[in-house]
Amino acid sequence: MKQLLLIITITVLAIFALKHQSKEAEPVILKTTVLGLSNQVRTPKTLKVILPAVELPEAPPVAAITEELHSAQALVEKEMAILYSLNIDWKEHELNLIEKLQDFPQNEIDDLGVIAVNADSNNDRRTLAVHLLSLAGQRASSALYQIAQSPLPELSNNDPHSSAALVYDYEMSLRGSAMAALDALSTETPEQVQKNMLQILTMQSSPTLKHFARISLMGIQQGRPGKLARYHDNNQL
Repeated sequence: MKQLLLIITITVLAIFALKHQSKEAEPVILKTTVLGLSNQVRTPKTLKVILPAVELPEAPPVAAITEELHSAQALVEKEMAILYSLNIDWKEHELNLIEKLQDFPQNEIDDLGVIAVNADSNNDRRTLAVHLLSLAGQRASSALYQIAQSPLPELSNNDPHSSAALVYDYEMSLRGSAMAALDALSTETPEQVQKNMLQILTMQSSPTLKHFARISLMGIQQGRPGKLARYHDNNQL
């Protein structure tokens, strides 16, 4: 009878564990199989090999995951990805956004305003940021005001078809939308919105934006706050 041949199968995991051994980790008992081989019989046996425990990488903190979910930039990018989708119930989607924005930290609400006034950013991104602010309620009032009162770019010529004129028209429209969203808040905080509109009336050079401020102020003074918001909805500024 030929001598039994012993084959010990030890997995790569054992080698990996030895290379990455931790001083504080508890040892792990790894069972491997020893096969006794003959020309007639195969006899399984068990060998215990003691290896240091392998330290698994830590999962990302819950706070980091929450921060990403509540990031202004992440939300805008997510909305950008579906902006031109045809198979979305936009009314339901907007209700979901309102609920999501209620849980947003104040600094991320303010960051939406930063995205909106960034002239180097994509126009769709900036418009989305203003739209999201319009859904965020009273906490967005400061960001909306900052957008509305921010200076318009100067026009280098009077050609209405020039690239400079197109940029100017977009910037004015963006501020008009911010003013309408701010005016919508006057149903709850008329005094604060009135103060903001008076400041915009003084600070903005555009006759159109001044006109918008007057519409808002007129509605508040007449006891019909939200007049500019209604005008905006009817005329799609």
